[in-house]
Amino acid sequence: MDTSTCLPRKPIQMLGIQTRLNAEEERVLLRVLRESTTLAMGTEGKAFEEEFTSFVGCSDSVAVNSCSTRVRTLGSTWEEC
Repeated sequence: MDTSTCLPRKPIQMLGIQTRLNAEEERVLLRVLRESTTLAMGTEGKAFEEEFTSFVGCSDSVAVNSCSTRVRTLGSTWEEC
């Protein structure tokens, strides 16, 4: 792809919204990409599920890769914690 005619990327200015990775997030992302055998549900995904479960006060949680997967997986059986 010839990018010589592309304009340089500029940060999107939105109050209260971070649109670019900071240095720490970039470091973690690169580590996960280099060390993981899967991009979607590896050890970081499991750690996220555990932290999220604790944060929201549920007994369990499951991370999925999209809303479509959530609908296909849980369908109309969704229940509050």
